[in-house]
Parts: sequence; C-alpha cells; structure tokens
Amino acid sequence: MSKETTQELLERAERYGFEVFYDSGFVVVRRPETCDPERTRNMVEELGARIGDVRRLVLLRAVAGYALCTPSSISSSWIM
Repeated sequence: MSKETTQELLERAERYGFEVFYDSGFVVVRRPETCDPERTRNMVEELGARIGDVRRLVLLRAVAGYALCTPSSISSSWIM
C-alpha cells in the first residue's frame, strides 16, 4: 500500500468539502457546515501532521491564482 502524498491529502480534504487555503500568512482550513465532528478532527490532525508541506502547496496555489488573475504589470515602455 502506497503512502498518501500531501497533494492527495489536500484533494481528499476537498472531496470531503473542506477548503484549505493560504491567507495573510496563515493556512486556513474551513470545514463544511454539515461535517461529522470525528471526520473534522481526523482531517485537521492529518493536515496538521504535514503542516510544512501543506503550507508550501497552498502558498503555491495562492501565488499561481494571483498571477493568473491579475493583469500583467510589465508595460511595453519597460522593455528596452
């Protein structure tokens, strides 16, 4: 049996309805309103056990999302 990667853990959390994202230097885990308390506890424990890798992945997602949603800040006058 193979070990679950951090990416797979995040995908599983999202399938269960959790939102895991980066905001102002923090990793935020928003649980679904109708989630079983046992599942919530287990998911938070699993994410917390890999907090370094989880933080790296959600930060990369946030940066990529920001880069895709903002217009280019490079004007043609900067190009020499």
